Amino acid sequence: MILLSKHDAFLSDYLTMMSDMMNNSSALKPARSEFHYVGGMYQLLREHGRFWQPAPLRSDVKAGVIKQCFDNAYKLAKRRGWRYVEGIAHGVVIPMHHAWCVDDNGNVVDNTWREVGESYCGVEIPTAYVAYVRRTTGLWASLDNWRNRHEIYKQPFSHDALLSLIK
Repeated sequence: MILLSKHDAFLSDYLTMMSDMMNNSSALKPARSEFHYVGGMYQLLREHGRFWQPAPLRSDVKAGVIKQCFDNAYKLAKRRGWRYVEGIAHGVVIPMHHAWCVDDNGNVVDNTWREVGESYCGVEIPTAYVAYVRRTTGLWASLDNWRNRHEIYKQPFSHDALLSLIK
């Protein structure tokens, strides 16, 4: 059994609450009848997300543009060959949809937030899928993308499943 830090436990409880709320919403169920993850991003993260180790921004990484996490993380992942991760992170105020990189040592590299987040829970997304979503929808976020009818929630999550969606 893995013991979570108090910040990770808080974020885990938040994901459970949000997933349960969406799964039990009578308004959402008909629209999401074909979804594997009726609870959307929150359910997907509960089932497949992992907690990543927060770390101060490395001295060899330049800070990105504030409020541009998806673009910052994508560009950094492409430039450094690091993993692109999207999920929910808890910073100073509230948990929010966020993107960051993970370096070769498994540490979060978040070049968007100026202060280290308290907790990061996310899934690695292949940069080829991120590029596809950006090219076909014009949106930066891969996990909560309404323009592609939330295709990521309609089948069990895996890298191969995401890559199979690229047209």
